[in-house]
This record gives sequence, C-alpha cells and structure tokens, in this order.
Amino acid sequence: MKKVFMIFSLLALFGSEMFAQKHINSVAEYERLTQEGNVIIDFYASWCIPCQQLGYNMEKLNIDADDVKIYKINVDENPELQAIYSKTEAIPAILFIKNGRVVDKQMGSQTTAELESEISRYFY
Repeated sequence: MKKVFMIFSLLALFGSEMFAQKHINSVAEYERLTQEGNVIIDFYASWCIPCQQLGYNMEKLNIDADDVKIYKINVDENPELQAIYSKTEAIPAILFIKNGRVVDKQMGSQTTAELESEISRYFY
C-alpha cells in the first residue's frame, strides 16, 4: 500500500511532465503528425489521476518508436483539439490512428498489457 501511495504521490507531483511523450498543441500539428503510420493520441489533464496512471503505463510500453508514435494532448490547454478529435468530455481518452484514420477510441485508464493488446490488434 505504501508503494502505491508513493507512485501516486510522484504522479501528482510531476504529472505528465515526468514522461517523455511529445505533446500536440495545434490542429495543424495534429494533422501533420497523424497522417502516416501508427499513432496513439492520449487526451489527458494534469490533475486527472487515471490520466496519470495511463501515462505511466504508456511509458512502460515496449514498442519500437519507428513502429508506433505516442502523442499527448492536454485538454485543459487545448480544449479545441479535444472537441474536434476526441469528441468526448471523458478523460483519459485514447485514439488509435493508422495512416490518418481513427481505428478505435478507448476511454479510461488501461494497463500496459491492455495497451499492448490494442497495439497488436490495430497496428501489427
């Protein structure tokens, strides 16, 4: 229990900034980055504990960076991107995009195993 509390304390303290995934901050950037290849978009908020857990689980994914790109969109800083692309007010939300086309949308936090299963299903 103490270990779980420590992890959530670190996540709350550092939020998404402790993870290295790139952020999308404009419609033009979204359009450019999602047109080719396999892309995962994570819609999150820094105050959202399930979002922080999902970000941590994404960081643990064992994927080749050339095969799947992961980007994050902070919905508090970019509400227009959430309105246009996520089309939901629920977070966390994940879009799985293959060659510019959304192949699936997931809501809520997922384990690393669940994420790996979805990646295999849609991208390999």
